[in-house]
Amino acid sequence: MARHLNVGKRSLERHFREALGISPLSAFIEMRLSLARHMLENTGKSIAMIAVESGFCDASHLSRMFRRRFSSTPQYFRASIRRSANGKSPG
Repeated sequence: MARHLNVGKRSLERHFREALGISPLSAFIEMRLSLARHMLENTGKSIAMIAVESGFCDASHLSRMFRRRFSSTPQYFRASIRRSANGKSPG
């Protein structure tokens, strides 16, 4: 990105943080986690497939990052969505 915009990496990071309040890397991870969450909610794809399609190296990496961000594993998140859709309370 920095090269494309003809600015230094640090300068890009500083302007990005000033404008959005987070680093470019954090924003990219957030986008990937949002995509994974969307796929968990709307597809029947396996966690491993979702991990790969959302840019994580494997299901374990996705699970660690997902838990940090959403305080839930992808498996539990998906199960709670299904329970809610069936009219049962999660838990």
